[in-house]
Amino acid sequence: MCDYSCAIGSGTFMGALRLERQESQPEGVGGFTEMDVQAKLAKRLEADFRPYRLLAACNPPFVCRVLQPERRIGTLLSSTVVVPPIHAGVEIAAADPVVSMAAPDHPEFMMVAEQVRENRQAAVRRGEAAAHRSPG
Repeated sequence: MCDYSCAIGSGTFMGALRLERQESQPEGVGGFTEMDVQAKLAKRLEADFRPYRLLAACNPPFVCRVLQPERRIGTLLSSTVVVPPIHAGVEIAAADPVVSMAAPDHPEFMMVAEQVRENRQAAVRRGEAAAHRSPG
């Protein structure tokens, strides 16, 4: 079983970020918290790091469904999409929620995880297609 979904596009880094935000809206994502890893590492560690962004998405209906029966499940929610540039363009990758939600034995969790997996894979595919046509 693969533990993440990944797509590679030939577009630019900033173009892929913009498109990933746009393409995730149909899946019910309520918004993103974005972390510029390159800037954080430069500021905190004076490290010279490549461009790298973490996009933490929130889908309120799914979060509500899994947090109601188990208060600690938030520690396993895999809502982060990574967008690093690579030699061929840019990569968009996200953890497989079915893998991370498999530990707690609760049928509601797996139902939500399957829905999130389908949504995330669709968003990654749309992001990949959009990245190929992105002017930057």
